Amino acid sequence: MNRYICLIFVFFLGVSCRDFLEEQSQDLAYVTSINDLDELLVGSCYPDLGTGTEENAYSIALQNNDYGYYLHAMDDDTDAYAARYDNNSTFWRVAGFHWWQQDPFYTRDQEIKDLAWKTYYKHIAVLNALLVNVEEFQEESSYERVKGEAHFLRAYYYFMLVNMYAKPYSKATASVDLGVPLKITEYVEGVKFGRASVEEVYALVVNDLKEAIVNLTGVEQKSVRRASVFAANTLLSRVYLYMGEWELAEKQCDEVLTKGAFKLEDYNGLAHAWCGLKSTFDQLLRMGYTEEMALKYLQMAAIPVDLTQTAAGVIRTTSSETIFAQGLNRLYTYVMVPNTSLGGVPGGVPRGMAMSYKVSDELRNSYEEGDQRAKLYLPGDQLAMFWISSKYGDFYEQVGMNNDITSDIGTIRLAEVYLNKAEALAMQDRDEEAAGVLKELRDKRFITGTNHEITETGKELIDKIRWERRWELCFEGHRWFDLRRYAVSPKYTDSKEIRHACYENGGNNTAVLAGYYVLGTYDVDAEAYVLPIPKYAMEYNDGVMVDNVRKPRNLSE
Repeated sequence: MNRYICLIFVFFLGVSCRDFLEEQSQDLAYVTSINDLDELLVGSCYPDLGTGTEENAYSIALQNNDYGYYLHAMDDDTDAYAARYDNNSTFWRVAGFHWWQQDPFYTRDQEIKDLAWKTYYKHIAVLNALLVNVEEFQEESSYERVKGEAHFLRAYYYFMLVNMYAKPYSKATASVDLGVPLKITEYVEGVKFGRASVEEVYALVVNDLKEAIVNLTGVEQKSVRRASVFAANTLLSRVYLYMGEWELAEKQCDEVLTKGAFKLEDYNGLAHAWCGLKSTFDQLLRMGYTEEMALKYLQMAAIPVDLTQTAAGVIRTTSSETIFAQGLNRLYTYVMVPNTSLGGVPGGVPRGMAMSYKVSDELRNSYEEGDQRAKLYLPGDQLAMFWISSKYGDFYEQVGMNNDITSDIGTIRLAEVYLNKAEALAMQDRDEEAAGVLKELRDKRFITGTNHEITETGKELIDKIRWERRWELCFEGHRWFDLRRYAVSPKYTDSKEIRHACYENGGNNTAVLAGYYVLGTYDVDAEAYVLPIPKYAMEYNDGVMVDNVRKPRNLSE
């Protein structure tokens, strides 16, 4: 076998083969050892963290790290925020998703190219080739680890694709519902691609994760940014939940809880900290602010200034709860660009007060009394820009960057394992066991002495668990997918209407509420829960690829 890998190949992206196969092509990497494949994993298979300065970190997340930055714009945890009107290009970049438009990639007469599809399949292309070539190095000590990580990543990418561009998994219809194209061979195929069924895509995801578990069992995790057997266990438990395979989900959770060395963080000792404050202050200094100007910025934002609170987020790569972390993408929620135009003071009017996104009032006001997560995850009182960022620590420490992160869809934490197991048990009508698991998590999240006992049973217990997922896992890439799967759950189906505000220019730098865009319940608005296939994929596969058709959406009062 020739020991080379073509990093990019033709796979229904509408790009000509000759673009990649020129004589002087730099897309060829020659493999001579397992270390070459390990480097390939890091450089071309794991998510691209991007590069850039602090000032343009957010735009980098939008432009280069396109793994579905718009996911949180669609769910019920975010809403528009317009203290004043601002012609903010990044706001409009995601407005079509926020309002569930027929073509969310076309807003204000501008087309926004969907790079998520291309990005995920680009990684998959390399992984396919890697999984073939790794078999030549079975005698190498790193063989099992490299192969296991590759299977994990391919499973993760297909899982994201099928949940973005296909209907949620339903046992009754998964075999006929259109999923996404499956490409698992390493060679270039000059053919057009159609869509495999949702069932077929999930089968691949499950098989890849099982392979990852086999290969990674007993293998030391190189870093929290590299896949491990416990990351594979947790992701597989999530997949089984989506499929309604409760017993199998429970089993995977137990693998983590009984064999892993992870531990829930006790939030009682962190309750006093404004977790994002010190890091925000430091960021302003890096952006050219003097200490006096940075302090004035925080004071004008009505943020309590206490620089002794140095915590930079409760969710960190170094946390005892972190199983796997990437910091791969700040899912779009707000724009943090200080406005220097007013009063000559940087930050005089934070851009976060302009047309942007904020944590929804429903989420912010829903936390129970004594729940520390309300302050630790969403501590801000007045500005949208501080309502999200403090949940995350510095996920970029190990790659030489220092950004506050609004969200991270690559994070896998121990808290999810508890929630997955509680849900799996409750769906099996093992309410007492489910309540016990849920209480273990809540004991670490509520003020000591607070009454947070679990008394619910049946459907009420499931509702409680679903709320716990929302409170605990907010802005980690779960909510939009959870809303979809609840709507088709084989047991205790749940679907809700969501309203997102729309503001228009009222003149004199003001915003006027124009009305609301409404996402109906799944039974009446199912097509809006699935993204359309990118135009470039449709055009290249004309006659074979079937698109997801969405209806037009009008503004309502």
